[in-house]
Amino acid sequence: MRTLAIAAGVTAVIGLALLLGVALFANRIVASHHDDILAAVQKSVGRPVSIAAMQVRFWGGPGVRLDQLRIADDPRFSREPFVEAAAVTVRVSLGQALRGIVGVTSIALKQPVLHLIRDAGGHWNYTTLTHPCSGPDCTANGPAHIMRVSAATDEAAPLVARVAIDRVDVDDGTVILDDRSKQPTQSVRTEHIDVTLRHIGSNQPITVRLDMAIQRTAHNVHLDGSIGPIGGTPTIPIRVDGDIGPLGPGDVRISNLHLVATAADAFLRMSELNGDTLGGSFALTGQYPLAGDADAALKGQLTHINLAQLLAVNGQDVAKQMDGAANVALDLHGPSSAPNLVSGQTVVDVHDGVIKDFNVADEVLSRISGLPGVATLVSSNIRPKYKRLFDEHQTRFDTLHATLEIGEQRLRSNDIAIIASDFGIKAEGWMGFDRTADLAGTLQMSKRFSDDLVSDIKEAKYLLNDNGQLAVPFRLRGKLGEAKPTPDSQYLITLLTRAVGRGAAQQLLDGLLGRKGGQQPDNGAQPNSLEKSLRNLFGH
Repeated sequence: MRTLAIAAGVTAVIGLALLLGVALFANRIVASHHDDILAAVQKSVGRPVSIAAMQVRFWGGPGVRLDQLRIADDPRFSREPFVEAAAVTVRVSLGQALRGIVGVTSIALKQPVLHLIRDAGGHWNYTTLTHPCSGPDCTANGPAHIMRVSAATDEAAPLVARVAIDRVDVDDGTVILDDRSKQPTQSVRTEHIDVTLRHIGSNQPITVRLDMAIQRTAHNVHLDGSIGPIGGTPTIPIRVDGDIGPLGPGDVRISNLHLVATAADAFLRMSELNGDTLGGSFALTGQYPLAGDADAALKGQLTHINLAQLLAVNGQDVAKQMDGAANVALDLHGPSSAPNLVSGQTVVDVHDGVIKDFNVADEVLSRISGLPGVATLVSSNIRPKYKRLFDEHQTRFDTLHATLEIGEQRLRSNDIAIIASDFGIKAEGWMGFDRTADLAGTLQMSKRFSDDLVSDIKEAKYLLNDNGQLAVPFRLRGKLGEAKPTPDSQYLITLLTRAVGRGAAQQLLDGLLGRKGGQQPDNGAQPNSLEKSLRNLFGH
C-alpha cells in the first residue's frame, strides 16, 4: 500500500511538471506569435485591438486569458475605446474540438465596459464592426456614409460544424449609451452588470440571469429568463421574470414582472407584459423595433394605479397636485426614437381623487365678475353647511372620467367629467405635453346646494338652469397649476337679459346695476341699454 501511494505521488508530480512544461511551451508559442494573433483578432472585428498580456491557462480547463483588452471605436464616433475589459478568459473543450466543434466551455469577462453611441443621423457605432459576409451585400443595407469592413474568406477552407459555448459570465460590467440624435445628448450609464448565460450555441434555450444598477450604485434590476432556442427558426421565443427598481425620478418599483415575447422581423413582440407597480398592477401587450425608427406600440390596462406616482414617472410638476386611484386603458403607438410623437387613445377613470392647492368650486364662483360677490351670493348662512366645499384649499371628487385622444403633442377630450358630492364638472378641450391647456367647461352645483342658495337669496333662482341648478360655464387657459378659471360672462348676460325680458329678476338686476327704489331705464332704449350695462358690468 505504501509503495502504491509513493507511486501515485510520483506520478502526480510528474504530471504536474509536464502540465507546467506544456503551459510554458504554449505561452512561449503564444508570445512568439503575439502580433499574428492580435492581427487576426483585429481583422475579425475591423477595429484596432490592443492587449497588455496574453497567457495560456490549463488550470480549470485549457484556455487563453487576455489582460487589459481594448477595442477601438470608429473615429467618426469617438476616440475612446468601444470595448475594454480588465481581463477576458476563454476556455475550450479539447474533446469537442476533435469532433469538429469549437467547444468553448466558458467565457469570462472581468469589468468590461461597452460604449454605445448613436450619432445625429441615427446611426450606431457598432454598425461599422466587421460584418460576417463579403461582397457588395455587406454594404447594401448599411447607412450611406458608413462602409462595413469584411474579412476575406478562403472558400477552400474547411468549415467548422458549429460553435457551442456552455457558459458566459460578465463580472461588474458597464454599458454607457450616448444618444446624440437627441438635443441635448441623452446619456445613460448602467453599472455593476453581472450576467450569466448558459447553453449558447446549443439546441436548448439560452438561460439568462442578469443583475445590474441603472443610474444607481447598487443593483436595482434582477431578471431571470430564457432566450431561444435560436437556431433553425425565424422566431425567437423570450421569457423574463424578475423585479426592477427603484428607478427614475419617482423611485418606481416593478415587482412580479413577467414577460412573454418573440423576436422576429426586427421587432420584439410582447404577448404578455404583466407586473405590480405604483400601488396597482398592469397587463400590457405591444411591440418594439429592434432596428430602425419603426413605430412602437403599447396596449392594455393599468389597474388601481396611484395617480400621483404615475404622473411623477415623467417628473411632471402636476404630479404634486393630483392624487387618487386610477384605472387607465392604453392604446398607443409612435416612433421609438421620438416618444413625444406618440399618438393613440387613453381612457382614464380616477376614484377618490383630489386636486391639491386648487378649489374648483370656490375659484369659479368667486370669479363671477361684478356680482355682489360670492360672499353675498353664498352668504354666511350657506357657508357653514358647506364648510368643506369652500374652506379647503383643494378639490375632492368621487370620480373623474376622460377619454384622451393623443396626437401632435396634445391630449384632446370632449368628455371630461368630474363628479363630487356637491358639484359636477363637464369640460372639453386640450392639454399639451408642455402642460399648457385650453379647456371649456361648466360647473354645476348640486340640487341640494342650489335649493339652499335660493332659500337664502330668492333672486338667485334667476341664475339657475332648467334643471333648477346653479350652472356656471367657464374657460381655463394657460399652464396647468398656474391658470385660473374665468366664468363665461356672455352666458350670464344672456341669462339675465332673458330673465328681465320676461319681467323677472328685476330686484337682482337693480342690485347689480346699482339702481335705487326700482328705478327703470328708459323704455325706448331698454334692450340696448340693458345689454350695454350688463356688458360693462361683466367687463366686456
